[in-house]
Amino acid sequence: MSVLKALFFIKYYHFSDLSSDWMLLSLKFTLPAMAYVFGLFTIFYFLPFSFTQKAWFKSITFVLYLLGVVVWVAVEVFDAEYFAYNSKRVTYAFLGYVRSSDEFLNQGVQLIFSHCFSVVFSFVLVGCSVAFYKKIIAFKKPVERSITSSIGFLFALSLLFLAARSSVGLKPIKIMDAYQVHNQQHASLALNSTFTFFRTFGKQGLKQKPQVNDKQFFKHQYKNNKKFEPKNIVIFILESFSYDYFIQDSALSLMPFLNSIKKQSIDFTSTYANGRRSMDAMPSVLASLPSLMPGAYISSQYNLNQISALPKVLSDKGYETAFFHGAKNGSMGFESFSRAAGINKYLGLNQCKNKTHYDGFWGVYDHHFLEFFNQELSKFQVPFCASFFSLSSHHPYALNDSLNQIFEKPSDELQIYKTLRYVDDALAQFFKKAATQHWFENTVFVFTADHCAPTNMKVSEVPAQFEYKIPFFIYDPSNLQPGQIDRITSQADIMPTLLDYLNFDVPFFAFGSSALDTNAMAFSAHFRSDYYVFFYKQYKLYFKENEQGFVLDFALDILSDQKNESPNVSAREVLFFQDYLSAYRNAIVLNNQTL
Repeated sequence: MSVLKALFFIKYYHFSDLSSDWMLLSLKFTLPAMAYVFGLFTIFYFLPFSFTQKAWFKSITFVLYLLGVVVWVAVEVFDAEYFAYNSKRVTYAFLGYVRSSDEFLNQGVQLIFSHCFSVVFSFVLVGCSVAFYKKIIAFKKPVERSITSSIGFLFALSLLFLAARSSVGLKPIKIMDAYQVHNQQHASLALNSTFTFFRTFGKQGLKQKPQVNDKQFFKHQYKNNKKFEPKNIVIFILESFSYDYFIQDSALSLMPFLNSIKKQSIDFTSTYANGRRSMDAMPSVLASLPSLMPGAYISSQYNLNQISALPKVLSDKGYETAFFHGAKNGSMGFESFSRAAGINKYLGLNQCKNKTHYDGFWGVYDHHFLEFFNQELSKFQVPFCASFFSLSSHHPYALNDSLNQIFEKPSDELQIYKTLRYVDDALAQFFKKAATQHWFENTVFVFTADHCAPTNMKVSEVPAQFEYKIPFFIYDPSNLQPGQIDRITSQADIMPTLLDYLNFDVPFFAFGSSALDTNAMAFSAHFRSDYYVFFYKQYKLYFKENEQGFVLDFALDILSDQKNESPNVSAREVLFFQDYLSAYRNAIVLNNQTL
């Protein structure tokens, strides 16, 4: 294993990249990989029965060992070559690419000759492993059935289980944990291809589509005569804050502060979340990366792709970047993704010194963590880009007795209402203190939500605006020019909208577009079961995938959900959405998410 890691290091890194953090993390990924390929061999080897000394059983044990060695060497050596083209560790999705392409079959012999050194090296490694087995591992004293041998067998199984998880916590180690390294470029070095392949085994990957011009959709360049304004950026991602809460009769009593701020802001009144989970929100908001796939992007086999993100492009302009979430560090993969997004500092429950501020469920109460947020912002060098992901308005809406007495109202209202009032008050206190800080006047504040909150209605009764519609408004104390923009907008549009607002002058990659650009297509994209849904004009456009590509299946009116067989959408517009989905697929599968 060490030899293969050294091969990968020599091929893609420099000796100046030697550091202890990725080396130690590499061991944590090596243990589960070994458990995957040598697990069955380990079980057979430690069986506490005398028949394990029979020749036929020893042969089976050797074959299992040899199979594990061959799999390990084949995957690691192959990826040492393939990494040059893919820029990330190989995953199970690669088999789907092989099945859908004749390239490897047609060029198999040529590829072997082109990489003959790697092929020979693989045989040498397998040969050395066989010699090691015969000299060391094959030596085993006869085993008698006894309590000692049975305990030894159970102990071996326990170690195998722990190795497979590489963790004693509730959750096993994940691919995204590779971004715990200080230098995110070392994430692939900390990983091994055997781990990434088996961890994604059987998971459905995206199929590459006929080539379209990806950059037609995703390259953005703002050309104007205005100079880039390096203002501070503070983004509030509010847990479960449906837009519906801002427009109902009780809105003022629910969130008077946020409503007052919204009236002084640029309010994008038709904004939709790209997903239904918190895990979907962070990539969409900070990296213009909607999870248009069965699972969340953060937990997918593509989560080690090189991406363009708001913190990353702003850090190139000298910004300090940070992400604050009061939950335990590592929750929902946020910490790992923050590193992929170019965020310098991640601050969570682990950095909160006063553990009495813990709510008993999710993390630090928002009013305590907002106070911590304010203190930390005042330490940052300007300009900075910082995000705050709230949590107190998450089910079970836990407030302590004193907070309940302040914010709880009639028993017949939804439980989330008390936490909406609480978070609104916490934000009001934050702004009261922040307004006295030196950085406040030169800061752009962004308010949005991760997704909509649950409702008492049945799924079939939930209108689209309650199911996906969220707030999005930009408050700039130094430039109070409030107004409303009604074009359909999504979380994926937030990053390009902010960069447009700052007159960003460098090309960048984004799946969304600026909501300030009247020439851009105004839509919101979603994945729902096996359908792709676009909110466009007053319609829901449903696309389903078949052998030919993405086909418009049917269209529904957005507001009433009544079937409409003849939507007022042109063939050109339908083609745009089909090409958009193909371009999205290609960019993700080919790891082509940067310029």
